[in-house]
Amino acid sequence: MSNPEFTIIIPVRNGANYIGAAISSILSQSYPHFRIMILENGSTDTTIQIVNAFADDRISIIPSTSSLNIEENWSRIRDLDLMEYLTILGHDDILYPEFLAEIVELITAEPSASLYQVQFEYIDSNGDFVRHIPKITYKETASQFLAAVMDEKEECCGTGYVMRSNDYRQVGGIPAYPGLLYADVVLWYRLSNLSYKVCSPKTLVGYRVHPQNMHRNANFSRYYLATRQYYDFLRTSTDLKDKPEAAHTYINQQLQLSYRIAVVQAILSPNEGRIQLQTAKREIAEDGLFTLYDRPARVYEAIPPLPSWLRQIVLLPIIWRRVLRRFLASH
Repeated sequence: MSNPEFTIIIPVRNGANYIGAAISSILSQSYPHFRIMILENGSTDTTIQIVNAFADDRISIIPSTSSLNIEENWSRIRDLDLMEYLTILGHDDILYPEFLAEIVELITAEPSASLYQVQFEYIDSNGDFVRHIPKITYKETASQFLAAVMDEKEECCGTGYVMRSNDYRQVGGIPAYPGLLYADVVLWYRLSNLSYKVCSPKTLVGYRVHPQNMHRNANFSRYYLATRQYYDFLRTSTDLKDKPEAAHTYINQQLQLSYRIAVVQAILSPNEGRIQLQTAKREIAEDGLFTLYDRPARVYEAIPPLPSWLRQIVLLPIIWRRVLRRFLASH
């Protein structure tokens, strides 16, 4: 078997805080047969200067001709001159040195697989460990993968997955859901459906969580649009088309959880966040498909009219419950 060759794509816009670490992590790979394509999207910070400072001929910058949204920028991947295998790295994430070598081992062991993955862990803005994820099964069909995601037994992110470039094009690339929310799940399902997915037991990716990328509920209206598209995908998928109630129940639970989080964020944010929530509530009510409110949401909504000092007291248990959950998850 000849040495597999990889194209590593880094989509980025204004990623100066982290892109240097991302590129360094690739250049530190023990397996050498790769090239890096920076899918640059009109950065106005020092992103381009940082990339150019590496002066490595394996790195190329693919500029955009105009300012693109994240969906448009990622859609350019399909048209690039790609090597046999493709992986996409978030500009703020990092690959550990044996990532590509381990993927080569997986390809050798499972040449019929259509998606290759390693375990990942969460790191913070400083690169420090936050928590592990639940162990992902070594081999999964598309049906098993989707069931694990819906049962919350498997966490999913856009980094750490490797596929054949031709397969990526065959399934249409990553779907253009607003903000790419849930788009990675759909893409991995479609790729796994070509054959099956395998995952190494080794943790070789650091997925960074920091305020700038915690965008899931930053605009709840946009989040709902993506969730609605995800619901349409689920209820028409081969696995759930005969069980539409399962897709509806799952999405309704996701919306309720995200709405509670969004309400807390809006309480702590300027009025704009609350206006966005009101708009989203109207849209969801007009859609008539989902029940947004549950008891915790109604409790949270009662907090904003309270005096600021009392709001902080009421929010403390919520905040500390999250801190405790994170602590327990990391131990």
